[in-house]
Amino acid sequence: MDNEVTASKQGTGTFNIGFTNCLWKVKTAPTGVTVAGMIAGSDPMFDSINVSRNYYDFHLKAGSPAIDKGVATGLTVDLDGNPRVVGAGPDLGSYERQ
Repeated sequence: MDNEVTASKQGTGTFNIGFTNCLWKVKTAPTGVTVAGMIAGSDPMFDSINVSRNYYDFHLKAGSPAIDKGVATGLTVDLDGNPRVVGAGPDLGSYERQ
């Protein structure tokens, strides 16, 4: 799949979609979507993914392009309870590389 993100507007109301500091697999951003600080088409280098066994470990390996590319959100810990980096930018995703 070349584009993992699509957008579709229905109705006549306001429709704004924005992505900031994300790692995504797209060749072209969907029409009407604003982006900033994106990393496109790079392997996130997750720890372990085994689709046939339904095993997904989204911790980042050393060298991942997602390390230190996030923005401060006020969340001070990751899903493991480990501290998020303050100042330099947290890692993208649910886990801070320790």
